[in-house]
Amino acid sequence: MKSYLSLIFSFLLSFPLYAQNAAINKGKATAYQGYIAGNESQWSAGISTLKSALQNDPDNRQLAYEYLVAEYGKIGFCNTTGDCGDLVDLIEDSQKLLKKLMKEEGNSSKYSALMGGLIAMEIEQKPAQMMFLGPKCSSYISESVDMDTKNPTAWVEKGNLKYHAPRLFGGDMEEAIECFQKAISLYEANPSLKANSWQYLHALAWLGKAYEEEDEYGKAKQTYEKTLRVEPNFLWVKNELLPDLLKNG
Repeated sequence: MKSYLSLIFSFLLSFPLYAQNAAINKGKATAYQGYIAGNESQWSAGISTLKSALQNDPDNRQLAYEYLVAEYGKIGFCNTTGDCGDLVDLIEDSQKLLKKLMKEEGNSSKYSALMGGLIAMEIEQKPAQMMFLGPKCSSYISESVDMDTKNPTAWVEKGNLKYHAPRLFGGDMEEAIECFQKAISLYEANPSLKANSWQYLHALAWLGKAYEEEDEYGKAKQTYEKTLRVEPNFLWVKNELLPDLLKNG
């Protein structure tokens, strides 16, 4: 009887963790499908799953982080397509929640990388403030790499920064390539990190684009083909990046 009660007690203790993991996995998987299909409604569905779980467990920091990563991904998607209206409030709300996590738990590489990415999105919405926001973005991203050189998201964000920033403000395509390569190798060394990770596919796609910028078309083609071996349904690469590369020779 005692052993039976211990088993029941252990199950009850583990059930909240199981429910948390189930919500995270479902939300990430749905958002991932939105990313590869270029479908805003699927992005939103994944975010809603994570947000609902977070409302039921507001002190769950891992859940909050995964929710913010999904929101950040959707902001980037919407910023590209222009289909989601004004993003300033969404960016500011995400920054507010992230600052709360940083205050409660202390800063970390993953938090700094995410904050740097959100500030980069803010610059897209407020270009007149680039002189003020640009150094903040760069500082957070550099800090994230310094805090944990084995964090792939830190290298993704540094790659984003080096790719998109004007050369006058630290942009460097060769460095972008190195950063994306580093991120990809870290994801591939840890399968649990790349499972349903839109950021892993992002690193692959933008590595290909960086190769194109450097006129290394053979490497770009190889990278796009590898991306489609990883995820054959990634429509941005399948229907746009690789066909355009082949069309243009």
